[in-house]
Amino acid sequence: MTSTLDHDARMGRQLSRGILFRTALLALAVISFTLGFFILLIIPIHFAHLPRIGRNNVKPESNP
Repeated sequence: MTSTLDHDARMGRQLSRGILFRTALLALAVISFTLGFFILLIIPIHFAHLPRIGRNNVKPESNP
């Protein structure tokens, strides 16, 4: 009977290790996806508010 309990305990530990590992991987994937999504979302918005430098930004001179 003891060997069955030991076996069950050992299997439980292995199962919990597997669940923890999968949970950690899932959490890492979710965090990475979220950060990547926000970076892709924020960078274009940030650069849209910066003044452009170059010929395209030259305003036509007004003739008084």
